[in-house]
Amino acid sequence: MEYYNVNLFSKSIYLGQSFRRRTQYQRPNRTYNTDTLQHILDWDKLEPGQYVVEESNGRLKTTNYFIQSYLDTWDVQHSDYEFMFPDETFNDGEMKVFGANVTEQNIVAENGIIYALDKVFEPKKSMYENLSSPEYGDKYSGFKRILERFAYLRYNRDELNEETGETEQIYRFVFSTGIENDYLPFNVADENYATNIDGTLAQAWGVISANKRSFRKLFNW
Repeated sequence: MEYYNVNLFSKSIYLGQSFRRRTQYQRPNRTYNTDTLQHILDWDKLEPGQYVVEESNGRLKTTNYFIQSYLDTWDVQHSDYEFMFPDETFNDGEMKVFGANVTEQNIVAENGIIYALDKVFEPKKSMYENLSSPEYGDKYSGFKRILERFAYLRYNRDELNEETGETEQIYRFVFSTGIENDYLPFNVADENYATNIDGTLAQAWGVISANKRSFRKLFNW
């Protein structure tokens, strides 16, 4: 059984947003070879070789929890939850963390409160990761390649690799957004969210993507 601290005890919940909280997990760094980055901006200006990329862009991954009072207040049906988690059901009065059941509540620890879950679940993929996920095969590769036309590698810092003892240059995979380079409304590889007055994370984004077959018909690939 996994014990999971979801930091539930804010005195004032900002209604209207999901119950999303940061975990202490970040995706590990990933090494890219320039031969696999041919679709990004300024690829031809990169020195050939390998680049260590901080996959989480310095962000902590998040988790969502669901309680009956939230569902009731915002008229969220149990069927809505079950649509997101097809193998799960939500019964009156339950509490869920993603697709896991909370089996024990209010376990008092020295430095917080622990909630016990009945299963371990993997951190969810970002939208960018899902576009190349083995779960979908090569289905969205056309859309992914178009997005990568607005992406580039940005140097962030030097970091000691404790396994090798070598100092590495750490980069971040950035999509051109914002005032100066307003090509995309948000970074599809970033874990960032807006933050409300009580610390809940809000404003998750959504993407509608054509599949590879549709792109081939549209662009005659």
